[in-house]
Amino acid sequence: MRGYGESDKPKGIANYAYPLLVADLVELVESLVSGKKQNKIVLVAHDWGGVLAWTLAQTRPDLVDRFIVMNAPHPDAWVERIATSWKQFFASWYMFFFNVPCLAEISLRSGDFKVFDVLFGKYSKNAPEETAVYKHYFSLPNGTTAPLNYYRARLRGYGQVPESSTTTPSVQPKTLILWGRNDTALIEVLAADSARYCARSTVHYIEDCSHWIQLEKPAEVNKLMAEFLQEK
Repeated sequence: MRGYGESDKPKGIANYAYPLLVADLVELVESLVSGKKQNKIVLVAHDWGGVLAWTLAQTRPDLVDRFIVMNAPHPDAWVERIATSWKQFFASWYMFFFNVPCLAEISLRSGDFKVFDVLFGKYSKNAPEETAVYKHYFSLPNGTTAPLNYYRARLRGYGQVPESSTTTPSVQPKTLILWGRNDTALIEVLAADSARYCARSTVHYIEDCSHWIQLEKPAEVNKLMAEFLQEK
């Protein structure tokens, strides 16, 4: 995804507008299936990638065979909840903080990017080595500002999220929604809310698990994905 790792990191908030981010995914998938006998993919995504993947799965079912999404709500479901739930509004405090120029960058970079040790360190046996990778890429030129621009573009209206619930049918690919119950950023009911936008979906909650389910419970997540993919 643009802005992360060794991908391009264009400057300017407008370059991280939602339609552009979805278009990146579409182009990537189209390039992967071009010339292949199997012209659909299994789409697996989490968090920001998951939010974007919802739109890809809904608007381009010709590219997606099955869809697995982890702790990422359908964009319409999130908008509905943050407008009606104080719990979700306060849980999203960091999104508003990330919109503060410079201060957000300074906060993330402080203490040699200690935020990554706090977020991911306790979930991995190889935490120092793995968190060092995050720290390296976020320390590159525009490496911190570019990811923050995802939030800044979303909240400031740089390219609105498509009104997918009214302009396109429900998500047609068979969908598995995995959700860690102890997510402090996204309230649990968003999983069920998101399922309402699917033609065929299964919601599976993972107990004693945070937002980072693929890091915290990898064996259980992999087992659930494998079972889902084996279904007819």
